Amino acid sequence: MDRGAVVVEDEAAQRQMLVDYLGKQNFRVSGVEGGATLRRLVERELPALVLLDVGLPGEDGFALARGLRERSGRIGIIMVTAAADTVDRVVGLETGADDYIAKPFEPRELLARVKSVLRRATGATPAAGPRVRMGRRSISRSGCWSTPAAAPKRRWRRASSTC
Repeated sequence: MDRGAVVVEDEAAQRQMLVDYLGKQNFRVSGVEGGATLRRLVERELPALVLLDVGLPGEDGFALARGLRERSGRIGIIMVTAAADTVDRVVGLETGADDYIAKPFEPRELLARVKSVLRRATGATPAAGPRVRMGRRSISRSGCWSTPAAAPKRRWRRASSTC
């Protein structure tokens, strides 16, 4: 990730925990305490990802998500918040968030969600899994198969329609 991530969290301990964890996962990440600081940072450089708390003093996370989404459709936005109510999740997604995770959360789940949102935001696809060779044919773990053009194809059917 070249543009980095920003954690917007008013509680210093929570903010530092997220910054430290993502930093250990080789992300370039910074933390800010609220909307005003985020706006100044975004003016200098558009981040690839923003992790937003909903309950921020002043401008809340919903308004910040809406503003970020208006600015760019390529920013990944994850709401990381104690507000786990269904209405809050729906509003968060409707205002522009790509994902929503409630506190407390499992750090590995957050990491998986971060990677997923970044894949979608950047248009990247996950690396294709290993292929198994069986004679002249090869099969991926997803069940897709390929065979050389010279081999008879009438005896084989595609194992999955997801290919």
